Amino acid sequence: MPLVTTEALETIRRQLAFLSELDRLKSVIRQSPLINRTRRENSAEHSWHLAMFALVLSEHVEDVDALHGNIGKSPG
Repeated sequence: MPLVTTEALETIRRQLAFLSELDRLKSVIRQSPLINRTRRENSAEHSWHLAMFALVLSEHVEDVDALHGNIGKSPG
């Protein structure tokens, strides 16, 4: 079984801290209502929708690999 390096543990710690911060967006209610006007969305919902738009439409932009965070670089 491979040993986990200090660098890998630090990466995981930063990733978990980021995910924890993302979770806090659920409590931030935005001013704009949903398209159907039934309620206001929270910032987590808004961020999720933006991420999905970026992921789905990224194939139409040159030199963007949305899955790996490469912007302005050739994928791979």
